[in-house]
Amino acid sequence: MGNQTAASPIQDWTALHIWLYIFMNELPYNPLYEKGFDRMGCWLCPSSSLGDLKRLKKTHPHYEEKLMNHLYAYAEKSGIDKQWADYGFWRWKSLPPT
Repeated sequence: MGNQTAASPIQDWTALHIWLYIFMNELPYNPLYEKGFDRMGCWLCPSSSLGDLKRLKKTHPHYEEKLMNHLYAYAEKSGIDKQWADYGFWRWKSLPPT
């Protein structure tokens, strides 16, 4: 659109820059970062690291159980090996060649 200016002041910041800014300015942040999560978003985001998804088992076991039950049921219905769910392959659009 014409006559509009877009600004992304922290677009080039690293995670270190952001955390330094947060601490220097005593800003609030999500306490789940202190439990080891790398990013916040929807709890079953396919873009989450496998570590974050596994961490759910410790921090939010009811969500992890709900997710895994759904994935196991889908895998069984579709004739997919259980490892598809265990190893997070459900997050992939297509699996790499073996």
